[in-house]
This record gives sequence, structure tokens and C-alpha cells, in this order.
Amino acid sequence: MLRRVVEKPGTAFRVIAVNILVELNKYQKPKYNITKNEFKNPSNYILFLIKKYCDLSIRLALHPAITLTILNAIIKNICAEVKKERKQPSYKQVYPRSRNVDKRVDLLILDTLFPHPVSRWRNEEFCNYLYHFPKSLVLTTGLHFVVVKETKTLQEVIDEFEYQHPELKGRTAISSFDIQNYSAKLAYLLFLHNTLSFLTALECKKIPFVFTLYPGGLFVLNQEDIDCALQRVFISPQFRKVIVTQPLTYDYLLKKDLCSPEKIEYIYGGVMAADILVKSADYKKRFYGFDKNTLEICFVAFRYMKKGIDKGYDIFIKVAEKLTARYDNINFHVVGTFNKDDIPVHRLKGKITFYGVQALDWFDTFYIDKDIIVSPNIPFVLAKGAFDGFPTASCIEAGLRKTAILCTDELKLNRDFIDHEDIIIIPHAAEEIVYIIEELYNKPDKLRSIGEKGAIKLAEVFGYEKQVLPRIRLLEKELGK
Repeated sequence: MLRRVVEKPGTAFRVIAVNILVELNKYQKPKYNITKNEFKNPSNYILFLIKKYCDLSIRLALHPAITLTILNAIIKNICAEVKKERKQPSYKQVYPRSRNVDKRVDLLILDTLFPHPVSRWRNEEFCNYLYHFPKSLVLTTGLHFVVVKETKTLQEVIDEFEYQHPELKGRTAISSFDIQNYSAKLAYLLFLHNTLSFLTALECKKIPFVFTLYPGGLFVLNQEDIDCALQRVFISPQFRKVIVTQPLTYDYLLKKDLCSPEKIEYIYGGVMAADILVKSADYKKRFYGFDKNTLEICFVAFRYMKKGIDKGYDIFIKVAEKLTARYDNINFHVVGTFNKDDIPVHRLKGKITFYGVQALDWFDTFYIDKDIIVSPNIPFVLAKGAFDGFPTASCIEAGLRKTAILCTDELKLNRDFIDHEDIIIIPHAAEEIVYIIEELYNKPDKLRSIGEKGAIKLAEVFGYEKQVLPRIRLLEKELGK
């Protein structure tokens, strides 16, 4: 089926080829480029790229599982579209020009994961738009369900969402990347890869769009392929605004002359789930030195490469080993896709616990007695140009539950937090982190103060007024044009 699908070198071919090329060229020399010759036999070319990438993934111990599951889902989605096209073979039938055929809305939100509960921040943002704009609709493909290992169908997840939000029933619909039968005054998307995937349809239907350019989601720095992809989006006649959430992203777009400044909207951070923000002030916390005698330190992240070096897991284990050798009342906790085999932990003498991937509500109980979250993440290690936002989502969720945040800031992204008052900026060095933790170990009142003040600052920075409201105002302005 793959060979039959990619024999038609259109959007499907470009999406697959660009995604594989981006991953492949991070490690491959000389770099591969798409030329006109590849379009003559696209099926062989894509199979060649897939094989090359798989070989590199295995040899370099990269993270092939996520990329390949996404790839398989893309192919599956395209296969479904090919079956539809057999019944509707003509171009005009795939993208109807008649407005009478399309369902017309004001705001069309396009996504690949909504309304899956694992992405609570995304659901929060989209729900705010659905409530605020009566004539708005979410079209979702469910493409990234495979990444979160969801076994339920997209329709089942939508049904559960509508059961929890009956007032939004009928406001989410299943779609493919061609968004058939829908049209809108404006579309909104998250991430570069989503925008690229829907771009052809948006242009064919002449729907203006705004998107948020978060770190990740195909966006990395100083990669020619990615810069070309960004340029492709920014030169689109339907492009209106890009929201950037990190000062580094804003500066990068201007420095590279990728986008004109009047089309860039800087809104630092991201949308957080309202229930977490509401709970934060009254969160019942058990603090070290006040309510208990043990210091509990946690690390929360997904593993994307060997030893989790990009997230600083190797540094975390070194810190744990040094502290365990000196103190018998410090425990360590790891949540995410890491396990005891990623890095040997026999020196920790039973002082470390692994929890695996957990549902978001689980953290309400988990963080009750956790004192510190350590995040020694480092940029440009997972891949050339790859970086995390500041602070990471895991740190924000922990901090809102009054857990003191100890995190790196190698790219100097911090704008709102005061070091050693509501957050602690740490170096990417185990011994220096140990020194900082020992100081907090001996000053429980300072540790508690950082946790409590951090929760207040996070609620302010990531609250409705600074995150959701500016986005709504932007969309209102674009809809009014």
C-alpha cells in the first residue's frame, strides 16, 4: 500500500519525505536533498529514506519508536485518503470550491491529538476558544494517538470528552489533512509540523491561518531544512500571524529574516490547565523539615535518546549517587519513560523509585510530599538545534504544586523568575547541583519559601490573563479583518 500511496507525489510525499529527511540529516553526511529526479519514482525514494533512517536510529541509539509510529500513522492516514480518492478522483472533488458544499465557521482549529486528556494544556487552550467563539470548531485527525500509545479510537476519546463537557457536544469533528467539507474565516494550529501538514488544504480553500511555534514539533534552530519549511509557511498567502513563546524563537526568526516583525506575536510561556492553577494556592503540601524528616527529590521527563542526556537524566543519577553516599534520609523519584536499566542504579541502595508514565491527575497526590524537582536539561544534544522551553512543562506542573524547581537555563530564556527566590537556576554539573541541594537540605525554611513563592509566580505567569486572553484578543483581531 505504501508504494501505491506515494506514487502520487503530492502533499503525502512531501510530508513524509521532509520529516524523514529532517531526522536523517541530523546525523547523515553527506546530507540528502530532494531533487526533481526523486519525484520520478517517489515510492523507491521514500523507502530508501526510511531504511537509512532506521539503520541510523539503531546504530546511534536514537529514538526511532516515536518517529516510526508517527510515520506509520501518517502512512495509515494517507492510505485512508487514497481509498476516498478512488471514489472522488478529481482535484475539484477533493477540495470543493463551492461554498455551498462546505460547512462555514468563524474559527477552525486544526490538530492531531485533541481531545486526548494526556495533553491537558492543549485541551485547555482549545476549550477556551470553543467557549469564547460560538462559531468555532475543532477538526482533529488523531494522528498522534500512537505516540501516547492510545488504544481507544478517536471517536471513543471524543465521546468521553463530550461526556465530560456536554456543553461542547458537536464542536469536535474527525477530519483528515484535506479538511473536506469545511471552510472558515480563520484557522488556528499548534506546532510547525501540524501547520505544514494542513498547509496545502488551507491554501486550496483560501483559509487564513495563525499558528503557535513552540519548540519541538519539527522546529529546531540552525537547520537549513527547517528554515526552508518555515519559509514555506511564512510566504503562504494565507499566513497571518505566528505566536512565539520563547525569546530565543522571536530573535531567531528576525535574525534569519524568516518572518517580518509585524507578523510575530510574542506571548511568553504556554497555556496551563485551569484546574491546576486553581488548586495551586490551596494545595496541601507536606514540607521537609516541617511535616517530615525525609527530603524527596524527583525527575520527570520522557526519554528520547540513550541515557536521556538531553533531559539531564545522567546528571540526575550522578547527583543521586553523591547524595546517597552522604545522607540516609534523601529519596529519589523518576516519572516518565525511564527505568533502572537506562543507567545502572545499584549504588542508590534502594533509594530510587521508578513510576513509569502516569495520568495527569495522579500528580496531585504524587507531589504532596515531593520537595524538589531537578531538571538539568541541555540544548542541542538530542539533535542539532533542538531545545526545550523554559521552564519545562514538567517543572511548571511540579512548581504549581509548591515543589521547588531546580533547572538549567543554558540559553538564558528566563525573563520572569528570580533566581534563589522563586526558582533556582542550576548548572549542568552534578557536583555543583549537589552543593545547592545540600544548602537547601540544611535550610528547610528556604526550601519551603522557594516552593511557595514559585507556585505564586507560576500561577501569575501562566494564568488566564497572561496566556489565554492575549491569544483570544489576537484571534478576535484577525477574525475582524
